[in-house]
Amino acid sequence: MKLIGVKRTLILAILLAINLAVAAVFFLQVDPMREDSLRKLSTMNSQIAEQSQKIANIKADLETFKATLPKYELLEKKGFTLNQDRFRMSRDLDDVRMKSSLAGFSFTINDIRKIDNADALAAQMQLIDSRIKIENVVSLLDLNFYDFIDIMQWQFPAHVRVQSFDVMRKDPLNSVALGHIAKGEPVNLISATAFFDWLTIVPKLETKSGQSTPGGL
Repeated sequence: MKLIGVKRTLILAILLAINLAVAAVFFLQVDPMREDSLRKLSTMNSQIAEQSQKIANIKADLETFKATLPKYELLEKKGFTLNQDRFRMSRDLDDVRMKSSLAGFSFTINDIRKIDNADALAAQMQLIDSRIKIENVVSLLDLNFYDFIDIMQWQFPAHVRVQSFDVMRKDPLNSVALGHIAKGEPVNLISATAFFDWLTIVPKLETKSGQSTPGGL
């Protein structure tokens, strides 16, 4: 019985030593390796999620780009990305005058005004605006002036916005007016004014203030 007890004690001691060795290996090597693997796995999952979000953002940006590209090309075609060439503006206004059959008018282009726009500034660009005033319109019919407004809004080669306009008949179409018409003389039966905003976006270094430009057509 004593011999069996000693053997059992030795066996238990050996098993305990083995368990202690296994536990030591686990806590000193396996467990740190497991925790390190879990940390790396967590980091990898975080990176995968971050890359997935970036891919989703890129896809969204591409869809936005596809949707806005035609609008940008239209604005570019209308001179939205060009400097404000006031001599060209004078020629373009004269073209619209002839298309709308106006006998003439005078115009003033105010100084360039810088407009703060976060998106433009982030792209190192500057949004600028000049107010155009049309007055002293010479026309027999108010319909011609309405045609002028319509062409300026939808067909003008520069990017302009109609801010306001006013038109009223100042003289009747009577025998005196008909006599002038018969002689081929210009007859002005209306009084009209209009205001437009001329908007362009240019590199920040090219936004030099211009002086008011009066003119007449």
